Amino acid sequence: MKLTVNRRILIIFLCVVLVLIGGGIGLYIGLGTKGHTHIYGEWQVIKDATCTEDGLLQRFCSLCNDAESDVISKGHLWQEYKIDTEPTTVLNGSMSLHCARCNNIKGTLVIPKLSENPAVDSATFIVVFLRTNGELYTASAPQVYFYDKDNREIGNVYAQSGIATKTMSSGIYNVTLSNIARGYKYDDSYEVNSVGENDKFAILTVTLKGEIMQGDGSEIVYSEGDVIYDFTVFTVDGEEITLSELLKAKKAVLINFYYNDCPYCEQEFPAMVSAYNKYKEDIAVICFNRFDQTDEIKTYRDYMRLPFYMVRDTTGYFARYNVTRWPKSVLIDREGIICKIMGVATLSEFNKLFEEYATK
Repeated sequence: MKLTVNRRILIIFLCVVLVLIGGGIGLYIGLGTKGHTHIYGEWQVIKDATCTEDGLLQRFCSLCNDAESDVISKGHLWQEYKIDTEPTTVLNGSMSLHCARCNNIKGTLVIPKLSENPAVDSATFIVVFLRTNGELYTASAPQVYFYDKDNREIGNVYAQSGIATKTMSSGIYNVTLSNIARGYKYDDSYEVNSVGENDKFAILTVTLKGEIMQGDGSEIVYSEGDVIYDFTVFTVDGEEITLSELLKAKKAVLINFYYNDCPYCEQEFPAMVSAYNKYKEDIAVICFNRFDQTDEIKTYRDYMRLPFYMVRDTTGYFARYNVTRWPKSVLIDREGIICKIMGVATLSEFNKLFEEYATK
């Protein structure tokens, strides 16, 4: 059937209207969802982490319900020392660190045996300094101050190898700390209480968390246990690397100091590469070279087939680690804490080191 000119014009007009309406609806939907700035609420725990499985955090946009996710890392949650065996006047006692997730224990410590003639109302107060990985804090010797309810100082003591012990009258005391290494975060005050079922002992576990420091830090010479200052460097390929950003994606970073003509470096690299390939999802490696030029570093990297970030050390970064012999490697965990400084390492040593942090 032939259409008249007017009908053809009407059909064309209706088609154009439908197209415009459809486009407007699409534009509206687009602006209503993807065209705005997301306003996210608080993080919600969707799945708790366990010692063997990661947990899940999510937060949602209040405008379009878009979701962001983050991981709660699996692993033991070492939080508190508990008495396993009470000491007597004849035998030492013991205490162990307990995991809050599975009640597994580690790090059993000795409680010295009691004095033959203790004061009637005396109690032994034990303060244990702990890092978040469950290891004792030994970067410094913290000083512990005890105050009574009237805020009078009753006594103080220095910790040795992460543990402070003080025998005083049984009671409830406020505790403050000093002489904690820079970069570690802790509470302003704590409470320790020997009043209760066992009035002869009280254990306070202080957990110290590292946090990468901001600033220059160029005058610092680092040791194991120190918290590192953040840094940004450029690789020989021009890629910008910032430590704090890298540790958001990795569980640890290995810094290696080497130079091209070092025979021990060449001997070590195959073992480092092999271990890295096994744990590269969780570990990053940055190699610093202070002696060779950029092109020479690239040539050496290609010859040795090194899959690492290669950096020409033009600022004397090696001096911060007192590098006088090569190679030297430094492992930094997610909190910016220098966990290990070592010289030439074997494949088994790299595997053991990387595995420890990859499984946390």
